[in-house]
Amino acid sequence: MTAPEPRLRFDGVTVDFGATRALDDITFAVEPGEIVGLLGHNGAGKSTLFNVTTGVIGATSGGFAVDGERVDGRLTPREAAQRGITVIHQEPALAPNMTVLENLFLARSAPGTAERQRRAREALAEVGADLPLDMPVEALGLGERQLVDIARGMLSGTMKVLLLDEPTAALGKAETDALHALIRRFAAQGVSVLYVSHRLPDIMEVCTRIVVLRGGALVVDGPASDFTPARLAEALVPDLRSLDFTHVEPGPEVVAYSLPGGEITARAGEVVGLFGMAGGEQFGIAAQLAGAAAEPRPYRLCGSEVRFASPGRAIRRGVFFVPPDRDTEGLIASETALDNVMLPWYSSGP
Repeated sequence: MTAPEPRLRFDGVTVDFGATRALDDITFAVEPGEIVGLLGHNGAGKSTLFNVTTGVIGATSGGFAVDGERVDGRLTPREAAQRGITVIHQEPALAPNMTVLENLFLARSAPGTAERQRRAREALAEVGADLPLDMPVEALGLGERQLVDIARGMLSGTMKVLLLDEPTAALGKAETDALHALIRRFAAQGVSVLYVSHRLPDIMEVCTRIVVLRGGALVVDGPASDFTPARLAEALVPDLRSLDFTHVEPGPEVVAYSLPGGEITARAGEVVGLFGMAGGEQFGIAAQLAGAAAEPRPYRLCGSEVRFASPGRAIRRGVFFVPPDRDTEGLIASETALDNVMLPWYSSGP
């Protein structure tokens, strides 16, 4: 008897951007029901592989197959969806000013209103989302927007492949647990899942297999049960053990920020982590320090009290901020990389 085809198979996928090889002869298969953690540093080729699979870019050579149906060349995103491929990005690709119902059928053939509502409720129920169809998407939390994005993928037909690109980066533990439960349920129904994340505990918790890309090449492929956090870190950074970690004593106080329950301080050479719920106060503290808060509060910086009314003033004092929402708060997508890098210095205003 002929062995059944894997749900998703990559055969020698190579992608070149000019002189840069982003993917180099990637070959592996994902069976129905597998949850594969796709790991690698920024630039390793993870997003490029996703973009080939969803039709955003075409491979220079090689191709892939879904249930044995070969794809050579480039699909359109709609053709990818029709083959059962759904992708969920870190920031769901939804129109925030439109309702849940309108987003579910955006760029899709729309039946009559009653049928549209019926199908929308069925898709939302399938992902465990009880949401008003007339609610604007901008009023939803990130976890709810992800569920709408997944439900929209399901409306294109039977979901066969689910690609997840950093889905838990801005989620709290409860939202992450709910998403993982949904992933396991899809896997139990035969969906093949490729899961990209830099949060290694998430990968270890839900994935059944680990694939590591480095420099565009596949370097590790094995069952998740074979990995410990230490071995996984070594797979990502193979020379980790040879690195010389020198303990550095923290220097003088650089930042002191007062809270009702005490004071947060950071000294020179320290890396201080602020933890909290998704959308919690830790993000507001970072905005305060960087002059990005609506109502700036004073704090101590290198021994002097400061109150920054704008990010520009904070930058001039050496305080820089990478906001949680890069797309809308950190970058101007229509401008070049050079313009975005130099943006804080283009104006001499406050």
